Amino acid sequence: MKQAPCNGDLFFAPTDGDIICTGIADASGIVPGTTCKIICTAAYATPDVITCQTGGWDTELDMATCDATKGGLGPTAQIGLILFVLASLCAGTFLYQKFKRKTKSPTRGLNLPETFPHGIASAPPEWAKTASTIFKPST
Repeated sequence: MKQAPCNGDLFFAPTDGDIICTGIADASGIVPGTTCKIICTAAYATPDVITCQTGGWDTELDMATCDATKGGLGPTAQIGLILFVLASLCAGTFLYQKFKRKTKSPTRGLNLPETFPHGIASAPPEWAKTASTIFKPST
């Protein structure tokens, strides 16, 4: 049901929810002592349970609300968590690449066969010196 009367006090269900009172066929059967549960379609109801008392419902609210983030992180915290994970991933990648650069082999980056098709003689002198110590001709 969408509304539940209790001794003159009317309680409304949320727009995407319902009020379920066990053992009651319709809203006119609600008497003091009846406990009803608030159900939301895809969220958590606040309050989730109400009880009919002699003075009306046991809550000061007149309508339940549905909250999809109850008990979890709110939208701002979720965005913050995503940004933290992305920043950590970027920092980890940066540090890994920096480590890889320090441990590279002395021949990496020379590209001798592609850059210098005529051999080491056509390379700049500083590269030729490095390459000649690495690639010593076999005798």
